[in-house]
Amino acid sequence: MKEDLIHLCEDLENNFDQKLVNYDERLERLEKEISDRIENLSGKYPNDDDVVELSQLTIGLRRTRRLLRGKLEAIRHDSDDLVNELNSELKERMPGIRKSIEDSDTYEQAVLEIQRESHTGSKKLGDFFRGLLMWRETPEEHLAKKSSDRL
Repeated sequence: MKEDLIHLCEDLENNFDQKLVNYDERLERLEKEISDRIENLSGKYPNDDDVVELSQLTIGLRRTRRLLRGKLEAIRHDSDDLVNELNSELKERMPGIRKSIEDSDTYEQAVLEIQRESHTGSKKLGDFFRGLLMWRETPEEHLAKKSSDRL
């Protein structure tokens, strides 16, 4: 899980300032790749319940992506200033935060480092980090994690 936090830091450093359309295109590519792989699995294992369940989850993923796109479009115009403000602070502070997480021995310690950092930056940055820490694993992430644990 600590690796997930490190990847999150890297994504924030490198991709936070991308336009909404870039994120949407990235989600579309991932959705297409997942759908293609599930279609392959369906062909190989047409009666497998797990493959059928994965197929249903992709439908949920597609719907969630559409809802997310709609919500983001609705708030985008009001939030450009916030994104620009957060972007400069993230670019400045994220390498140090990532280093703190890398140096942490446990996931819990890494989360504490993020919480500490969220109190030393601007209120908006603190709110942003609190929102990230409240983020829960999606069903897709849970399934991916379960399948990687089996290997």
